[in-house]
Amino acid sequence: MHRLVLKDKVQIGRSAEEIWCFLQSPALMKDWNPKIKAVVPVSPGEPSENCRYRIRYEMNGKESNFLAEIMEYRKPSRLLIHLTGGSFPRRGYIQEIYELIPNAEGTLVTQQIGIYTSSMSLFSGYRAAFTHYFGKLSKKRYLMTLKQLAESS
Repeated sequence: MHRLVLKDKVQIGRSAEEIWCFLQSPALMKDWNPKIKAVVPVSPGEPSENCRYRIRYEMNGKESNFLAEIMEYRKPSRLLIHLTGGSFPRRGYIQEIYELIPNAEGTLVTQQIGIYTSSMSLFSGYRAAFTHYFGKLSKKRYLMTLKQLAESS
């Protein structure tokens, strides 16, 4: 199984509680992550551990439908989302982990995206890492949008 892990972080001048709503709500994630095209709840009620939803996600210029499940929900400090399906092979998956660490300036938000697949070539892995860290589609920009949303609310 091939693994690619991408990491980013951003300092936000708000409390973890104020930032949490933007992370834990799939519908609000669309406000700061333009790769999310649509979200359809599968589980009733508010987001929580084991909550599921369908998500239409754009990857490499193509849209795919994924099943997302919140595997860890530790309000307001840690969120782990597990995604399967889409254009991934049967045993492939993505894990997004968000951690909120309070400090004197507000909250440090860390993001870790793990891509696990049996079919990712070495070239594809390097291309994804390069695009993530240096390309115009950098996830860092999405965290900056999250920062602007949280600090303006």
